[in-house]
Amino acid sequence: MELRRTRYEDIADVMSIINDSIAGLKSTGIPQWQQGYPNASSIENDIVKGWAYVLVEKDEILATCALCFEPDPNYTHIYEGEWINLLPYAVIHRIAVKASRKGEGLALNLLKHCEEICLNNYIFNIKVDTHRLNKSMQRMLDKAGYIYCGIIYLSDGAERFGLQKVLRENT
Repeated sequence: MELRRTRYEDIADVMSIINDSIAGLKSTGIPQWQQGYPNASSIENDIVKGWAYVLVEKDEILATCALCFEPDPNYTHIYEGEWINLLPYAVIHRIAVKASRKGEGLALNLLKHCEEICLNNYIFNIKVDTHRLNKSMQRMLDKAGYIYCGIIYLSDGAERFGLQKVLRENT
């Protein structure tokens, strides 16, 4: 199993995974990702910026995410808490796992690979956000060592839980 950059020819498979995730969120009453985002255009943008990654096994795409090395303006202000530190960080967005492979620890594997990329780029902090009702994502992030820090608001005003993991103390 390997993590590699997403290619343009992967977009259909990535969107299939994302669309299944959108349907799964909707079926459990979670309003996250219900306004037409993420979409193929956002994945193309991630590819252009070098942020898009897929977890692959024998040429089968099992999971996807965006690993961003730019500060997220939505993380500038955090409420009802604080970030662990204000050091440089990466952000992981748009985490999705193939529906037929859920429950196999693939999201944890995806995060582990992203963390290795961060360490190789001397980035020792990762931030992520999720919807307050997305308990399965919260459990997975907790299991991976991400700490709840507070509430952030997206540019459209939507509330999200902000989490952070310190990979290594910056020395």
